[in-house]
Amino acid sequence: MRKVLVIAAREFIATVATRGFIIGWLFTPVLITLLMLAIPRLFNQSGFRAEGQIAVIDSSGVVAHALADVVDPRTLAQRRLASARAIVESTFAAGPAPRVATAGADAMAAAAAREVQIPDLHVLVRPPDADMAHERAWLAQPAPPKTRHLALVVVHPEAISGTESGDQNAYDLYVPASLDSRIEGVIREVLHDAIVSVRARAYRLDLTRLDQLTSVRGKIINVSRLGAEQPAAGLLNRIMPFALIAFMLIGALGGGQFLLTTMVEEKSSRIIEVLLSAVSPVELLAGKILGQLGASLLGMGLYLLVAIVALLAFALFGLIDTSLLFYLLLFFLISFLVIGSVMVGVGAAVNEMRDAQSLLAPFMIALSAMWILVMPLSLNPGSRLATTLSFTPVLSSFAMMVRLASASPPPLWQVCISVLVGLASVALAIAFAARIFRIALLLHGRPPSLGTLIRWAMSP
Repeated sequence: MRKVLVIAAREFIATVATRGFIIGWLFTPVLITLLMLAIPRLFNQSGFRAEGQIAVIDSSGVVAHALADVVDPRTLAQRRLASARAIVESTFAAGPAPRVATAGADAMAAAAAREVQIPDLHVLVRPPDADMAHERAWLAQPAPPKTRHLALVVVHPEAISGTESGDQNAYDLYVPASLDSRIEGVIREVLHDAIVSVRARAYRLDLTRLDQLTSVRGKIINVSRLGAEQPAAGLLNRIMPFALIAFMLIGALGGGQFLLTTMVEEKSSRIIEVLLSAVSPVELLAGKILGQLGASLLGMGLYLLVAIVALLAFALFGLIDTSLLFYLLLFFLISFLVIGSVMVGVGAAVNEMRDAQSLLAPFMIALSAMWILVMPLSLNPGSRLATTLSFTPVLSSFAMMVRLASASPPPLWQVCISVLVGLASVALAIAFAARIFRIALLLHGRPPSLGTLIRWAMSP
């Protein structure tokens, strides 16, 4: 046992001290954090502002004046602030920190409203019998940015009728071919508000009262198995299966890849012969797997720590079922031992990485399929496919982890059977690797085929 621990310590130190481990496990969270900070700035709209002139030929006689009132900077600022506040309240009021929606809603809404500058639009009212050719020519004339000719709006008489024909033929909008689509969106928005306000006055309706009547919001409350109530976090629930499978696959495949690479390098450089003069093949196998297991647990622990800190920072940790952390550790250990044993066994049988990759291709395809199956398994955790995969060797740990993180976790007896299947898979994988070590560790030359590996593994 002492020799196994020495080999494990050597494997652990040799792994965590490499540049690949430091870059892959330590720098990657930093890069992800930097990307999360940079992406909002790349798509920041704070430098965008719609400014210029809009010419209006109004056959109804009232829409142009309503449009001039709507594009008033003070009116636009109030509407943006009210819209931002509604978004903030609907996002946080049903969340784990309702105080954010009450005490800090105004400040957050004001900050959100400032992200996009208030448009500076000027309405030029044309007579109803204006020459269309002259007005289209005006639209194409160059002008300074603040007086740029943005659009020509022709309002039809039926615009204020509110009938189906009026909705389809309320206005015609002429814009330059090079106009920014965001500016066109702003013009459509203010035209919509102006026409709606005119229709409301025509039918003697109170728009504020209508908004109150048609604005219906509620909160969703999750009830746990023990009857405790918690505010729902739909997005968090949807991404949880993907996050857990990512932790398992990255940790298990990363550690298995290190085992495969070091095994092939040591065998091709004849270092393995020196090691076998001091330890037995089984001790070498056990030490390597334990050492890489420790390195993978360290790397995955760092990612989990970052995730937990992020959840705590946003007051979302209370929405996580803490039993998932126990199951994550349990099923990660099972999946790592299976994947690591298979990879180190294949690495002991070949002399070059390309030979190992061809032998591992079917195994890697089966693991890669889990990425595709995460969504259907999480949406239908009780389906026949989900249950079958939960009892399938190699894939059982991943499938059960997805089901446990879904909205309808499986019964405990299925979890226990999945664990037993996983442990049986670990025993078979370790036995496979041990027999390959015993037969092929010192062999050189032509690499074995997949059938040869299977015959070696089944040999007494």
